[in-house]
Amino acid sequence: MLSTLIRRCFKTDFKLLQKFRVKMKFRYLIFGLMFFVTVAEEKSPPIDLLTADKDWYIEDLKFPLGFAQEITLKGDVNLRFPPGWSKKESPNFWSYVWAWQLTEDSDGLNESELKENIELYFDGLLGINSNELNNNERLKKTTTATFILKKENASESRYIGEVKTIDTRYTKKPMTLFVQLEQYYCKKENKSVLLFRYSPKTYEHSVWKTLSSVKLVSFRC
Repeated sequence: MLSTLIRRCFKTDFKLLQKFRVKMKFRYLIFGLMFFVTVAEEKSPPIDLLTADKDWYIEDLKFPLGFAQEITLKGDVNLRFPPGWSKKESPNFWSYVWAWQLTEDSDGLNESELKENIELYFDGLLGINSNELNNNERLKKTTTATFILKKENASESRYIGEVKTIDTRYTKKPMTLFVQLEQYYCKKENKSVLLFRYSPKTYEHSVWKTLSSVKLVSFRC
């Protein structure tokens, strides 16, 4: 009688233990899936926005940018660099193309917003706002950017401009980059794409034809 009771109790406890294990496994599975989805969202790769020749160097990032945390934009960043862009003797020196896709309720950037964000970008990129460089009086000047609106309609705007900064990487001298900007809006999805082309060469130089070969993959709305 006693042995039968013990067996029943053991069997009941064993069943409860099995149910508990199943529940815990299920909870761990749900937690694992939630963690995987969260990490996947945080680590999702940038969207490929640009087409360029195979010999162009590619760099894709996402906002916020590690070197320019003050920029509060959200979205993707594509950069394309032609061969020789980092060599002082090259006609492509400091000439390259960016695309920004802004995805958080973005109707694009106006002139003052462009000025602010581009100045923050170059100050961070070139370390002009770092304590180390500010010890040198010549490098205390920060980047200044100007943009002039050339064309605008409901879904597109075009600008030209200049970025005056310090080339802290190669020449250690003041540098002016000329800019062409195409900006496209999608009101339905509250997003925009900005296509920048930069070069220290004036617009008559053949390098602008090289930069113009880089196109947006698409901008669907």
